[in-house]
Amino acid sequence: MAKSEEWEHIWKDVGDQLAAIGQDFTDPKFYALKHVVEILSSNQPQAMVEELRAHEARLMSLVDALATGYHSGFARSIQNYSRILQLFGDATQQRSGRMRFFVLMRATGRGRACANCAAADIVCVM
Repeated sequence: MAKSEEWEHIWKDVGDQLAAIGQDFTDPKFYALKHVVEILSSNQPQAMVEELRAHEARLMSLVDALATGYHSGFARSIQNYSRILQLFGDATQQRSGRMRFFVLMRATGRGRACANCAAADIVCVM
């Protein structure tokens, strides 16, 4: 299964689990008292609590899978970004060293200016 299909499958499972527990539990203005009274007045309160715990366990496993996947993706992105910055830093140091070399060559008279390099104040050493 491709990675994007796997993510779609996990997100679909999350949606299914949220739909299965009902909109009352997913509402940002969740009022627990209504559900506590319903559970306590039920003929089988333990069964209702176990059902809620089962939903919670399934959701937690899905959230863990998502968090792990996103964490590894973020970590990889940060490593790639760090490597890019390192390469830019190395290139800047190389360019700076090359510029110093050309300036020294011009100052000692060992290099000569050519039409392409003179405009950029760079000495051609060929």
